[in-house]
Amino acid sequence: LSLLLLLVGVATVGVDVASILTKKEFCPFQGCRLAASSHYSSILGIPLPLLGMGFFVVALVLIVHRKSLRLWLALGTGFSIYLVMVQLLVLHKICPLCMVVETITLLLLLVNWSWSDSKLILPLLLFAFLASHMLYFPPFPIPWAPTETRTTPADQVKRDYTAQKRLLEQLFTWRNDKGTYCGRWELFFDLDCPGCASVIEALSKSLEDRKVEIVFRNVLVHKEAFAKSCALLKRRKEGEEIWDLLKRLHNAPDNEVPSPGRALKIETKALLDYNMKELLALRGRLVPTMVVSNGDKTCIYSGPKAIKDYLAESQPTGARVPLWNLGEPGVCAPDKDCR
Repeated sequence: LSLLLLLVGVATVGVDVASILTKKEFCPFQGCRLAASSHYSSILGIPLPLLGMGFFVVALVLIVHRKSLRLWLALGTGFSIYLVMVQLLVLHKICPLCMVVETITLLLLLVNWSWSDSKLILPLLLFAFLASHMLYFPPFPIPWAPTETRTTPADQVKRDYTAQKRLLEQLFTWRNDKGTYCGRWELFFDLDCPGCASVIEALSKSLEDRKVEIVFRNVLVHKEAFAKSCALLKRRKEGEEIWDLLKRLHNAPDNEVPSPGRALKIETKALLDYNMKELLALRGRLVPTMVVSNGDKTCIYSGPKAIKDYLAESQPTGARVPLWNLGEPGVCAPDKDCR
């Protein structure tokens, strides 16, 4: 049974490894895409599928020595539990392929369980769980880690943050100074997301009478959209109008978007990572997500229906008529700031 589970584990992880090597998506679910594009997709610069393959290969070698196998599986199970919690509590999306691997790891531990070794297994499991978090968020510099995964000095973090914020302010902020005051909106979207395209279309048709500032925050959910994201940054730098540009890129087939250069790739990836971290910090569960800030009140709308309903409800209708209701106790009116 252990051998069968290990072989199934190798085959499942092999799908992810093949996805990395061929740069194709074999898992059609959004949870897989979100997990693959998140901060948790690698440790110390090594993709998780490669680490998973190494884990199962070592387990195959240790299958002849059951006690060593149990201790090895305890480490893997602790790490698996951490990844399950990340999916549930941080990403708010389940990656089915990941869950299969994590379930197999747990089953392997249960099949090989021995109460006589439990005094070693349980501490190892807890150690692996805590160590997983420290590897993702090291409290101190790790000498053997690749340079990009070491703890970044505070001044570098500030410079990176400022650079991405400046890009957003300069290139991806659109303002309309006419009509009724509607505050600041931030739209998180992906360039291969049909729902995002429909929301952008709805926005473009409903903003004539709204004094609003919109920040377009591109995040990468579908890996195929990376070339489009690079094109978006490049063409905005060249001065193309953002509404028409977003519409054309959403409708463009992936194979018609030119391959970007190395410098543009690095800059685009930094901006995409910055936006993704902001979305996850807001507990954003999907795209499109729109953050509406008006005065000291902020509301988050997730999904095309919620955003379009908000646009319909907030349509200016004349003086002294409530502009929109953001929930108790906040009500915005055409002649007042939001309280």
